[in-house]
Amino acid sequence: MGKLYTKINDHIAHCDMGDILEIGMDRGEGSTQHFIGLAKNRGVKCVGVDMDLAQIKKYEDNPHIETHHMSGEQYLDGCDKQFSIVYLDNFDWNYWNPEDGKIAKQNQRYEHFMNIELTNVNSQKSHLLQAIKLEKLLTPNATIMCDDTWYDKVEMVYMGKCSSAIPFLLSIGFEIAHEEGYRNKPPSCVIMTRQNVAV
Repeated sequence: MGKLYTKINDHIAHCDMGDILEIGMDRGEGSTQHFIGLAKNRGVKCVGVDMDLAQIKKYEDNPHIETHHMSGEQYLDGCDKQFSIVYLDNFDWNYWNPEDGKIAKQNQRYEHFMNIELTNVNSQKSHLLQAIKLEKLLTPNATIMCDDTWYDKVEMVYMGKCSSAIPFLLSIGFEIAHEEGYRNKPPSCVIMTRQNVAV
């Protein structure tokens, strides 16, 4: 996603002082460190969730982040925190033809760590489940950033990782605050905000 995650800073002034959640910790682009810094500045906790233990271990000595080695769905099932800022950057989207092998190694990692095939339907399913499980954990004034998600102007629907989650989030009071990118020119993202919603 490059540095696109920094765009969230423009859409959090209204947020309550709930904790910050990143599902899918960074692979070198710097998002996790960014959210740790944001949490420190706001005086709240940063929570990172990832299925890959190697990503978790990078932060095991960092006192400013609470990490969980599991899927986002598993973490949310047992969570009792309240989040005001959420970054959904997990379960990858496959931009390539499955026949060309470009994502074969990544698929092997998904089968190893998650016992699941890396498909776009599974990505949509994962993000929809996370959105549903997040509903009771979000503060009235919150922001959610969706990685690898874009608006298809021809079909007039959202595509990508959170394409199934966005209609649900709209139904619980979120609005589209920012979107950029498209299918053939990643990175892409959608930022959604909610204000003064009774929970």
